[in-house]
Amino acid sequence: MKPINKRLTFCAVCLLSLLLKSGLAQTFSGKILSAVDSSAVAFGHIGVPKLGIGTITNIDGEFSFYNGKGKIDSVLFSHVAFQKLKLPFKRSIIDTVIYLKPLENELDMIVVTPQDSINLWFMKAIQNIPKNYPRQLHFFDAFYRETQFDGVDRLKYTRLIEADISVQDRGYKQTTNAIRIKVNQLRKSDDNARKMLLSVVLGKIFGENNYMYEVLKRAHVRSYFQLKRKGFVNELHRIYKDIRKGNREDRLKLKKVIKRDGGEKLYVLEFVFNYPLSVVTVEYYINSANYAIEKINLSSDVGHHAINEYVSINDVYFPLYFYRVSYSGKKVTSENAGLGYSENLLMVNRHYFKKEHEKISRRFKVDSEKDLYKSNYAYDPEFWQNYNMVVREPLSKDAVQDLSKKKSLQEQFIQNGK
Repeated sequence: MKPINKRLTFCAVCLLSLLLKSGLAQTFSGKILSAVDSSAVAFGHIGVPKLGIGTITNIDGEFSFYNGKGKIDSVLFSHVAFQKLKLPFKRSIIDTVIYLKPLENELDMIVVTPQDSINLWFMKAIQNIPKNYPRQLHFFDAFYRETQFDGVDRLKYTRLIEADISVQDRGYKQTTNAIRIKVNQLRKSDDNARKMLLSVVLGKIFGENNYMYEVLKRAHVRSYFQLKRKGFVNELHRIYKDIRKGNREDRLKLKKVIKRDGGEKLYVLEFVFNYPLSVVTVEYYINSANYAIEKINLSSDVGHHAINEYVSINDVYFPLYFYRVSYSGKKVTSENAGLGYSENLLMVNRHYFKKEHEKISRRFKVDSEKDLYKSNYAYDPEFWQNYNMVVREPLSKDAVQDLSKKKSLQEQFIQNGK
């Protein structure tokens, strides 16, 4: 594998250094693939550490990155399961391919690791949450996308929202009510989603879902403390309590051990929950050095899926991105119209600390109980031309047709942004 990897790295350096024309670096786009089988690397991170900016790949490994904040000397490509790759960057390049080498999986360790050790790693991860996650006031700018579909098989795109947001957070132990989100820019398609009368009535009584807040609220580390206050539990609680009581403790499995450069390892622990109406599988990526939970991957047999990933800044883990898919579990008919998929992605573009970002006043805080679509913001086409966001999951011809039956997406953005 080493000679192959050297050739791949050399090719990537050549693409970035030799094939470029003169001029200031502006745009960098392409794909990240596995060096072993050329499969797409989903949710890979493309970042410029010195500028504190970056983006992530979509499920097909595609990315597009624009720099307007200063000169880029190098770009860092990373993923929790792949070796990092740092390459020089001088000018714009389009449609390049970057190959990352998968980190080694210590299969022998999985076979011989006793259950007590596996349980201990998980318990230490819970106990070290106060050390590993922010407790102080911090801020981040992020890209947010919300897509809705009719039907459990994503048969029809019904609406699209994309926004540039700023988030003020007082730490993982605070409730979601302490989070303030400000929308800086927003664009939206027409709303073709059908709603049940019951859901409309319930929304008026109890408040509507603002999925930006839902995505942050359902992050496992935060909800662990938020639910604990109310007497409820999430998956972290359930495993923790089972291990302490000696119940079903053998259901926590070591799925793989990822070996990083320098001897550091990632333990990937898996737990399966058998609920009355679904089976939920959760994977926890735990750092062997500090027992930080770097990534959480939840999926169910009825279509729910959630991924939370964190990045270390000065030995504290801050959000990198949150991805969430939820659906009603029923196929859309005239009787249950509006019950379909909701797909939400929140990707952090830049982190700030107390003195680097002004506080978000209540006046600009987005209402957590109001459907984001109902908020009106002016549409700025120039802003979106040079904005770093995740490449849409290839909006197929069918999807474009769904959203553009009467007019183009651009026309909808303009009309809905007045």
